[in-house]
Amino acid sequence: MELTITEEKANPYLKRKELKGKIVFIGVTPSNVDVGKKIAGLTKSDEKLVLVKHIYTQFGSQKATFTAYVYETEEMKTKIEPKKKEKKKKGAQ
Repeated sequence: MELTITEEKANPYLKRKELKGKIVFIGVTPSNVDVGKKIAGLTKSDEKLVLVKHIYTQFGSQKATFTAYVYETEEMKTKIEPKKKEKKKKGAQ
């Protein structure tokens, strides 16, 4: 998998970097976790602070684009990002 970041924008209010980029892969579309690990390596940040929002594939092609956020702290990430359905159900009980 080859990943390149094409756009990087700092968002000081939400204390994060907003990234857009391209992925070239062979076979199956890479998962959000795999892309997150690769982004963490490129940006020299912790994997826990990276959140991959979307991976958009092109039909019949081994190329995709992605949008991701790299937060400054884990506290800001948990404060801003919505909880997943499983975590919401567990918290309600």
